[in-house]
Amino acid sequence: MSNELCSIVDHQPINTTFVSCSPDNTAWVQTSVAFDCSAMGSPSPTYVFYHNGKIIKKNRSGYHKICHVRLHHAGTYTCEPRNMFDIGERKDIYFSVYG
Repeated sequence: MSNELCSIVDHQPINTTFVSCSPDNTAWVQTSVAFDCSAMGSPSPTYVFYHNGKIIKKNRSGYHKICHVRLHHAGTYTCEPRNMFDIGERKDIYFSVYG
């Protein structure tokens, strides 16, 4: 019988996915929309959300919700997973708002 060691290799976030709950990435004013970002990493990544290049949220869940959409919420949303090893691949969604 041989001794085999199982180890988890720490690494930067990989395989980033970023989606919205709206299949066409649009919403009407006063409705709500949610964005979900995920990536594989060890240790688990923290997610940084940007709106038009400006940081709007950091969290460990990868979830961002806008409860009352307004016209100014239109634009490019970016998710950036990161951990202590590096920043993973950034993903963008262009979001449109109808009023």
